[in-house]
Amino acid sequence: MKKKPYGLIVVMFLFCGSFGFAESISLNDLQDRFDGFSEALAKSLPFNANIGLNWSDAYIGQFLDAPPHFGVGLSAGATTIDVDAATDLLKSFDVPYRLSFLPLPAYVVEGRLGGFIIPFDIGVKFGALPDAPLLKDSGVDINFLLAGADFRYGLIKQGVALPNVSIGFGVNYLKGGISAPAGDDMSFTFNDHTLALAKPRVGLSWETVTLELKAQVSKQILIITPYIGAGVSYAVVSKAGYDVKTRATYDGDDIEADDIAEIREAIPGLKNISGEGFSSSYNRHDSWGIKLFGGLSFNLLIVKIDLTGMFNLLDQNYGVTLGVRAQL
Repeated sequence: MKKKPYGLIVVMFLFCGSFGFAESISLNDLQDRFDGFSEALAKSLPFNANIGLNWSDAYIGQFLDAPPHFGVGLSAGATTIDVDAATDLLKSFDVPYRLSFLPLPAYVVEGRLGGFIIPFDIGVKFGALPDAPLLKDSGVDINFLLAGADFRYGLIKQGVALPNVSIGFGVNYLKGGISAPAGDDMSFTFNDHTLALAKPRVGLSWETVTLELKAQVSKQILIITPYIGAGVSYAVVSKAGYDVKTRATYDGDDIEADDIAEIREAIPGLKNISGEGFSSSYNRHDSWGIKLFGGLSFNLLIVKIDLTGMFNLLDQNYGVTLGVRAQL
């Protein structure tokens, strides 16, 4: 089958607007596929949280110099996640294509301030999209928050022959979600019982907190600054999941405590089952990542345009970012 380069599950929401589950899907299969996608997403989140603050200069200089060294700008990019888990999930919605890649996008406004006395600089980043429709009248809602900060210490200052070399430490927080209507009323039958959902709304959500150690080398050559670096990240927590919001009934009646016990026995992965829907999540702790990154910037007076490539050695995911900033 020909591969199609659709991006994230968002694309399905965008082009389908209101989508529906495949008629042949069982609730057990749906649960397994959502769990598989949630696990893949949770594993990839720490890498995505590293978007931003990958400036070409390994060290920007002292704030108390003349002129003072600081900068502000905007970065946007995407990292990939496991396409196999996403392809399986798409089949649940009668989308029969196999994905070629699956980008998870992010953006931040970022700033960096040179240090004083000792050679260091500090950076902060923030990007947010509050609960809002993704497209007017689409029924698709999305929210996004990415925040972080880092501290870099300059080991070597650039000279005629020497590059800038720095080591640093950073912390990142990423949270997001997307939801959309899942078509008309539907029902799932198992163990001679029927779970009916009235106009369900399906949502995905994710969250991670990561710590990172990194090292970087850069060297300005005329109007370009090539750079390369490496980082080791640790996810304090990384989680992703899904929820179905609806008015649910069991065999035509309101769901009661005994019904919940039966449903959980038949589908152990489901959590928080009630007459208002159900949900499931995957939590990943103690997750490590090893990132290689590099690229170059084009320096036009005080404007710098950064292009960065990233690669995670442990899970083979990759990413790209584009940044524009004003920097002294």
